[in-house]
Amino acid sequence: MEVNHDVKRDEVAALVKEMMEGNKGMKMREKALEWKKKAGEATDVVGSSYNQFDKLIKEAILSGSEC
Repeated sequence: MEVNHDVKRDEVAALVKEMMEGNKGMKMREKALEWKKKAGEATDVVGSSYNQFDKLIKEAILSGSEC
């Protein structure tokens, strides 16, 4: 959520209330939990990020031994 540089206290209160109790806040929390789950899956031992990092390390070790 964005706030203007000349924000008023009641505007901030309304934004906080929307984030805590409103539909928009609920949707944002659901989306954040979805991305958290995806990030966890990607970095898990069988995940894509983990596997790509493992591949990078192995290639770096192999290229270092060829010097």
